Amino acid sequence: MSDYDPVTSTDQGKKVWTTQEPEVFDFSVRITSLLKVEGDKGYYGVVGLADGRIYTWELASDFRKGSFYHLHDHGLLHIAAGSEQLLSFATDGTASIFKVDSKAVRRKVFVSKKNWPTDVAISGKGGIAAITDGCELIIFDVSNDQMSVVAKHHGDGGSFSGVEFSSSGQFLAAGSQGKVVICDTRSFEFRNLSWPGSHIDVFWSSSNQFICSMTHDRELHIWDLESGKDFRLGGFGRKVRHVAWNRSSTQIAAAAEENVVIWRINDEDGGFDSRPVEVGCGADCGRCSTFFWITDTELLISYEDGSLVLSDALTGAGRFLLAGPATGEAVQDILVDGDSISYLATQTTLMELHLPSY
Repeated sequence: MSDYDPVTSTDQGKKVWTTQEPEVFDFSVRITSLLKVEGDKGYYGVVGLADGRIYTWELASDFRKGSFYHLHDHGLLHIAAGSEQLLSFATDGTASIFKVDSKAVRRKVFVSKKNWPTDVAISGKGGIAAITDGCELIIFDVSNDQMSVVAKHHGDGGSFSGVEFSSSGQFLAAGSQGKVVICDTRSFEFRNLSWPGSHIDVFWSSSNQFICSMTHDRELHIWDLESGKDFRLGGFGRKVRHVAWNRSSTQIAAAAEENVVIWRINDEDGGFDSRPVEVGCGADCGRCSTFFWITDTELLISYEDGSLVLSDALTGAGRFLLAGPATGEAVQDILVDGDSISYLATQTTLMELHLPSY
């Protein structure tokens, strides 16, 4: 943990204020996504807005001097990024593609048979995209303008939900009823990882060795694709809200209630430690809304009352960087650019906060 200490006053020992005032951009529209995408000319920040637009800016420049682009008529739900392409979907059942370098928009590249797709994903190199639409997992070639379908997989009665590519782009995983479906994108062969329950969302480790699913049973299930072992991580009192691996794939963190729970991989047997570590500030600030791994051992954790805490996963130590921002809204999403700047999305505003130096 850094020696930097911005504390200037305290409130009953539980809320610590900083002298830093975040820069704020108010969109006056609900923010649905915040992500980072790499283009040929550098990195961009992207904000998805519920009215069907996106806002982009070069991360090396002032975040308030970006541009708006129209991707959907209304109801944008989620955006996925791969290379310099974005894949988005909306409540009208359509998916669109946006290229951050050329600013080209291809609207309605897909129309759902259901009300709307449940999730979209695009590979890190931007060549393959996937959409879950009811009981179908549909894989596209998006490397050219034809947008041809290269594979389809039916859920055999169970609807697909979350979908994600591994960091290498070689594998694709999608959650369904009683299983996680894995696709090898070189051969487009499918196989099932079975476990009872409804698998809502999936999360690859950066090493591509582990795949984690979030289930309706308030637990996580993890498969080690190298050893064939699987693990169940439970004990949550409520539904899990957010899951993320650290950079080295040695720890996985999840938030369901007030604190973030972290499991470490045991070097001796490759399993997970039976006693996880909890970091955060307890019930003082309400439930955890989201978190983000800044380094391999440090996390930014946000709370319902708008507080933001920097916590050390190894020691459990933490400090408040914000306590109830002036916007009065909880941070719903976090984007970190390098080691010094974080962008924080509340319900309708984007804030820029400088992080302590390491």
